[in-house]
Amino acid sequence: MSNFFGQKFNINHHKSFYIENFQLNKPINILHEGYYLSYVETHNVVNFVNIDDDSGRQKWIIEKCESESKYYIKGVFKRSNYTQYLGCPNRSGDVYLYTSKNKYTAWNIIKTEENYYNIEYAGEKFNINEVSIVVSKYMEDVQWVLAYNDIAIVYNKSSPYDISLVWNYQCCWAENSHHSLQNVVNLPNVGREGNTYLSHIITNYDNIISERTIFVQASPFEHNPTILFGIDNHEKHEEVQPLGLQYLREKNVPPREIVEQFKVKTDYGLEYLVLHCSDDLLTEEYSTEFPIKFLFDIQRERYSRHRPLVECLFNRAEFMPTKKQVGSSIRFCFCGLFSVSKNKILKYDRDSYCRLNEVLLKDFDNSIDGYILEKLWLHIFED
Repeated sequence: MSNFFGQKFNINHHKSFYIENFQLNKPINILHEGYYLSYVETHNVVNFVNIDDDSGRQKWIIEKCESESKYYIKGVFKRSNYTQYLGCPNRSGDVYLYTSKNKYTAWNIIKTEENYYNIEYAGEKFNINEVSIVVSKYMEDVQWVLAYNDIAIVYNKSSPYDISLVWNYQCCWAENSHHSLQNVVNLPNVGREGNTYLSHIITNYDNIISERTIFVQASPFEHNPTILFGIDNHEKHEEVQPLGLQYLREKNVPPREIVEQFKVKTDYGLEYLVLHCSDDLLTEEYSTEFPIKFLFDIQRERYSRHRPLVECLFNRAEFMPTKKQVGSSIRFCFCGLFSVSKNKILKYDRDSYCRLNEVLLKDFDNSIDGYILEKLWLHIFED
């Protein structure tokens, strides 16, 4: 028996709920007009269905906030991206799942009559002055970004129509939904995500609003399944915060034993990995994967047989990180996943970013410079 999918949960439309056996810290059903509060298996969408299918997706645990008279509402079903807590931080009023008990997932629950409760959002809304998310997209499904709609900018390098097709396909069952991205910028498919990040910095350099910018590829979960802990708890970041954990989890790159040995576990759920490499981007902790090394060999032949790859790239761009001279060990995290404070971005002038971007675009046919830059963001911004 399949579920009937009804409306998506929007706090402006759904306030009164039926809870037959209200208990804290135990699985319960929450219903609205006979429909079970539920969520889809892979995305962050929260909706209503007509049956409890015993999957755990229609069961919720209500937890009391220790220091205030507020509550957290947690889904029972264990999810691959670790989102379990109801939150409503976007202006649209749509409710999504988030990872953590924090300022974006607090609720008031008020009993109105026997077995009936008003559930009202008591958390904060996203503030673009605090944080923004830059998403570099090609053909990926970016449905997860909707949960961060008010603070996200998606730079789309595939067809301009690709965005709307994703939403129509994923959300055709939803009525009166707000399933559209607020901020989409179409870019040519050149320069990999490095060009995306640099284009964002260059375009907004004189008017950077957010005190913190989170830079991510559009499909970040294969590189770090805990990354949403980092986004949801952005106020706990270092000024330059690594967010990458693995290059390709399914292909065991880097080896699992390296990940387990060197990864950092934060107290808010994010796990990340920082390794070290030479000026030729050879990783010190393990042997660099062959395909990447082969590409780097091509780049070295093209520009200089004797000059290290990092030095070659920065010299061509007339760009030198202010923290140290090239030649020492370079800290890096995988896949261009990181966040950085406004102050760190502004320590270089706009022209420096323009020159670096021009180098990427000059040789966009091979994109090797993009692979190189992917490992250098910590090196560029850290002191």
